[in-house]
Amino acid sequence: MIQRSLFALLVAVLLVTVGVSAADKPPRTAMDAQGRLLVHGVPRFVLGVYDSGFGYSPDRAEWERKIFDRRGERQLDGVPINLYLNYHLGRADVRSMHALMDVLWKRRIVYLQTGNCFEKGSWTRYGPGSFGIMDDGYVKQLAKHPGAAGYYIMDECADALVPETEQHHRQLKALDPGGITFAVAIAAAYRDPAPWVNAADVLAIDPYPMYGPEPAGGYTHFMVADNVARLRAVVPPERPIWSVLQFFQFTSDSRQPTSEEMRSHAVMSIVEGAQGLLWWELGPNGLRKGSDAAAVTRQMAALRTLVTELARLEPALLAPRADEALVENSTRAAEPLAARKAQLEHNIAVEWLYSRKVAYQAELTLLNGGETKHMPMLKNVATIRTLTKVVDGTGYVFAYNYTNKPTIVRFTWREAPSRVVESRDGRSLAVSGKWWEDTFAPYDSRIYVVSSGAAAASGK
Repeated sequence: MIQRSLFALLVAVLLVTVGVSAADKPPRTAMDAQGRLLVHGVPRFVLGVYDSGFGYSPDRAEWERKIFDRRGERQLDGVPINLYLNYHLGRADVRSMHALMDVLWKRRIVYLQTGNCFEKGSWTRYGPGSFGIMDDGYVKQLAKHPGAAGYYIMDECADALVPETEQHHRQLKALDPGGITFAVAIAAAYRDPAPWVNAADVLAIDPYPMYGPEPAGGYTHFMVADNVARLRAVVPPERPIWSVLQFFQFTSDSRQPTSEEMRSHAVMSIVEGAQGLLWWELGPNGLRKGSDAAAVTRQMAALRTLVTELARLEPALLAPRADEALVENSTRAAEPLAARKAQLEHNIAVEWLYSRKVAYQAELTLLNGGETKHMPMLKNVATIRTLTKVVDGTGYVFAYNYTNKPTIVRFTWREAPSRVVESRDGRSLAVSGKWWEDTFAPYDSRIYVVSSGAAAASGK
């Protein structure tokens, strides 16, 4: 059962931190053959946040108050993240960074230091005293901390900066082999993330669907799934990809995501291959830009609920795919090519952003011309798309509605389940033999926990 796996994970962390010699210790961060992030040898599903603001200080108590105190600026106490990134700290001195990482690492939260290119701007703009100019001493001192995960080196940069970012990556890996580099490709329909594959250890993409006034038919949340699938298709399977999700009001005439939309974006990303999730962002450039206290409280509560649920499911999120356990999904297309064409026609009709409308039309034109390669959403086309995991005999089905239409679905398990519940609220689904049914609202999400008779009898 998942609780037993979580206990094993915690034991592994304890053994890593106190029970091995320095010569035997694994690197601070690495990736395994399944594309999972390893933190001191322990696989983690990344749950992280971006932040901005603060300035910096060598005072640990100040970091505690600012980031974790329930009356402080960020109020992250009780939000079980495992990665933190403040992109305003690229010029912070090593002493201040070590103080911050002390506060984070005691909660087993790792940190990514910032020295990134952005749009057309080079990472060298950070200047003396930071790793942005490849100060060997800075990098090596930063790397001494067990909570130093690595370096954030690219954020939505122009393709002209690929060569210098690849060089930045190589230099940092030479100075700090135990740290990772992280790059985020822009989720623009007219930009291909493929040129960036060799620019960092971990690539992510940042699909933000809620931009501008909300259309009459609602925001087109399916673009989150399409963008994550597009990145997963170009990054080798042994390399992780992460998804950076919307946690802010993008424009003055848009709105913040609801708790339901946040969960759907997370589940969409997981189903389409993301092995980590980050939310952009907590600070004055994100959530706290123009939000009143009530809005901040509401959004932080939604984040706490979502991250708590996903952290509880970490062993399942880390497990290999077991899609064969879900033997039937009634919305899965009998003819994938025709079904994907129909999805694209729908997307073109409801998409409000011209560049995405053009991209969907281009995909449809290619499919009509017989081109089916490099079409990641063509595999297992369904209205309700799923990813299945099995841990110690218990199944976990991550599912979401790709469309803006309410949809009834029937799922069939490989054997008769004793119980099926929704992870978040514990709602039981009526099981008949091997199947259960559910109704998804537009862009809705589910995480089902499927217990077998043996698992139920043992109390798992």
